[in-house]
Amino acid sequence: MNKNNKIKIEFTFLIVIFVISMFIIVYSPFYKNFNNYSIKKGVVVKVEDNLDYNGVVKIGFQDIWVKIGNKTIKFSNVLRGNWLLDNYFEKGDNVVIIYKGNTPIYITYDRVTYFYTYLLLFLGLILIIGRINGIKTILSLLFTIVMIFYVLLPLIANRCSPITLTIAVVGIIIFVCFFVLCGFNKKAISSSIGTILGISVAGLLGYIGIKLMKLPPGGFSEFIQMILFSGHFIDFYGVLISSIILASLGAIMDVAVDISSGLYELKRHKPNITFNELFESGMNIGKDIMGTMANTLILVYVGSLIAPILYFMVKGTSIYVISSYNFIAYEILASLCGSVGIILTIPLTALISSYLYSS
Repeated sequence: MNKNNKIKIEFTFLIVIFVISMFIIVYSPFYKNFNNYSIKKGVVVKVEDNLDYNGVVKIGFQDIWVKIGNKTIKFSNVLRGNWLLDNYFEKGDNVVIIYKGNTPIYITYDRVTYFYTYLLLFLGLILIIGRINGIKTILSLLFTIVMIFYVLLPLIANRCSPITLTIAVVGIIIFVCFFVLCGFNKKAISSSIGTILGISVAGLLGYIGIKLMKLPPGGFSEFIQMILFSGHFIDFYGVLISSIILASLGAIMDVAVDISSGLYELKRHKPNITFNELFESGMNIGKDIMGTMANTLILVYVGSLIAPILYFMVKGTSIYVISSYNFIAYEILASLCGSVGIILTIPLTALISSYLYSS
């Protein structure tokens, strides 16, 4: 295959992936707004407080007047002293009102505008630094988001098997992303196989660990408990394992492509290199990135647990007791399973890449 034909095929593949992503977003049979929610934006023009202050905690209610288009509508905002759910509004705040049918059920700050600003900064930097590869990166990211939010999660919510779905969706994401980013070559194949094997290890260890530690299905999130109490039946043990697989996916993909790309370039510049030399080089590359990638995954989990761990430490709770709480035990298990998957991805990808490149 000459270079021009290869470029045409890869460009066609990119267009097909983009069209599929847009089709899923617009016509997804899985993603439905069952509850008829709608959103309206407005600006707070007047506030009357009726609050009691307990230190920094506010309890009571606010009467707020919000200008929506040409109309000004009065809303009542209740504050219960819960920082996770309460919003304290002031004059000039941009807000969104969520309606169910014609009834307003929730009012909150309009944060989406700021999210878009940061998103544009992120995408702009990708394009400036990556150029053509930046476009590929954005496309692969779009496809990943579409597959998770418009296929995987809606199907799990419709009582499909989380583990089976996650394996299928993750497999599709892996192959599509690597073929988009790397092209149609052995580098993409070896990276894909190495990632699948590493993810499989993480998921299997997660399954075994959840059973051995007797972690409850709703033990890692209050939102899971809320779903349980609402009467919806979902395989929450499967959700636990699926979350471990998804959380580990990015880091394991990174390790696999680093090793595969390194050996690919080595083979390109030294065509006569042997299998053993390739494998040894792959292991050396893996040793250099092993520590940083394991740290990356563990620090992500630790970062999400700083507040609860700090709370228990202030209360004088021992580390042994802290690690025994259900939600913290789950986070520790997930980080360790993902880290083991990362470590084993190194020799597995080095072995597969060495075989493909030397054959």
